Amino acid sequence: MHKFIFLNKNIILLLLGQGFSGAVVSLLTFSSGLAGKWLLDGVLYSKAPSCPNCYSSSFATFPISATLCGAFIAVLFSSNLMQKFGKKKVFLWASLIGALGAIFAIFSLINGLFYLFCFATFLLGFFTALNQFYRFLASEALSLATQNDKNRATALIVAGGIMGGVLGPNLANIGTMMFEAPFAGSFLFALLLCVINFIITLPLALTPLKPTNQLPKAPLMTCIKEPNFILATMACAFVALHSDVCTKLISGIFSKEFITF
Repeated sequence: MHKFIFLNKNIILLLLGQGFSGAVVSLLTFSSGLAGKWLLDGVLYSKAPSCPNCYSSSFATFPISATLCGAFIAVLFSSNLMQKFGKKKVFLWASLIGALGAIFAIFSLINGLFYLFCFATFLLGFFTALNQFYRFLASEALSLATQNDKNRATALIVAGGIMGGVLGPNLANIGTMMFEAPFAGSFLFALLLCVINFIITLPLALTPLKPTNQLPKAPLMTCIKEPNFILATMACAFVALHSDVCTKLISGIFSKEFITF
């Protein structure tokens, strides 16, 4: 059956969903810090010319931090929500929340509202968190397939992240100067990606897996004390720190160019 995995409707939809949601992730990584820097330079600093020391460019990474916070909250509750309402409904609602966040981002960039922009990226964080769940849907998308075919399908879905990594930064770059307000076009593309993700999720047909005998759930504190959990959390923290530092460097490099906006 593995020869027909590429032609399976569900797998193609999951592949596209992985790619488009991944594009939003990379778009936010490219644009959020720079947009925050521009908002701070053009709004906060101009409102307080008599107090230049009150301005701090380190606030430029607040939007990225807000995205990570939104993703963290979404991950905490997503599994329970999927069990209660179904994975498809959760993906649809996440796309709507992401679209709402993109609309808020465009509005805040046009009107120079930094804190609303942070809230917008917080909402987009809910959408980006669902990017991590597409790979786990191969089993439900191919309910009658062998385990080997499901593994192949999972690998194919994960490969959709390559498309997102290429598409997101290019769309962000194209949209940077599309409108008078810098980066408004970038978040317009984020809005379109969320809408497309919503559309391709509608025809997705998933077959819920049959419940199996499960061991009793371990208490949360027991899981937190596990060495593997601690190591994995530290690894994610270092990756997030690396992203934050890189964004600050990029913001500093391009700040002179954006000061003319």
